[in-house]
Amino acid sequence: MRALLMRRTELRHWIGRASRERLAGWVGADGCRALAALCAQPDTPRARDLDRREPVAPLARLSDDDLAWEGWCLFERERAWSPAGPMRIVRLALPRESARAPWIERAAASSDGATLLARLPSLFPEWSWLFG
Repeated sequence: MRALLMRRTELRHWIGRASRERLAGWVGADGCRALAALCAQPDTPRARDLDRREPVAPLARLSDDDLAWEGWCLFERERAWSPAGPMRIVRLALPRESARAPWIERAAASSDGATLLARLPSLFPEWSWLFG
């Protein structure tokens, strides 16, 4: 969800049935609703500029593993998640030797990660049950 939130400008153009089904396959029906609520927030001008300056792979070319890695890298860069929390478990599920995309290092600072983490309990009620 973190990677998709960063790409919300591109995601707004995903209106076809096939693309919506692919999105639901990535994040599930509840995730789609949560993402729609989060994407209602306006983009920052610098985030829109990134799309024009940096070579970012189009969303349609990414796999679910690519998206997961991209989201992890964004969370790690923002340091929005306590390293003592669920982040350790998430890292174990990701490929060991993946390289971080260069555009991630140059992306504008964002509060998207912190916003997503703050809203997780309301977006996914089971989050509180799992992680307190």
